[in-house]
Amino acid sequence: MMLLVGVSAMPIKLRSVGKYTHTFPDKTTENYDAIFYDAEFGDWRGEIIIGFTYREAYGRSRRRVVVFIDKHPEAEFVGSDDYDKTGHLVALIRRRDGKYMRINGIHPIYAGFNIVNHSSQISKNLGGREGFAALLVTEDDHKTMILHAIIQSTWRRARKEQGEL
Repeated sequence: MMLLVGVSAMPIKLRSVGKYTHTFPDKTTENYDAIFYDAEFGDWRGEIIIGFTYREAYGRSRRRVVVFIDKHPEAEFVGSDDYDKTGHLVALIRRRDGKYMRINGIHPIYAGFNIVNHSSQISKNLGGREGFAALLVTEDDHKTMILHAIIQSTWRRARKEQGEL
């Protein structure tokens, strides 16, 4: 399991830009324009892919950005309601136990991140989650997206090791 102390100093090296196709467990397939990175942290060395596409979400076609760590989707961002003007993407944040984090219960590991109420970016009548914490980024903020994916991956793997998945 990766530790997160010093994660901001993790070396990340751009390897290439190209296409990436991922098949999800339900057998749906998505095609992405992708950026491929090689990364290392402590004993872990692996591949990080940031995939860009559009898909239906929250009532309309939206920008979708997925961060894959060793080909596993670890973080998903979708375009905000005003994405065409602001370029903002938003990702709901899961807690260590896998439930969604509330805006009034931000884990200290997210200190310094731009955390917003999900429904401030995705209208409630389209499915925006009132009172739930979301990470707000733009699609060129790869470092923040990768850090979020690493946190989520670490927590998911801990749940798996404890038999909670």
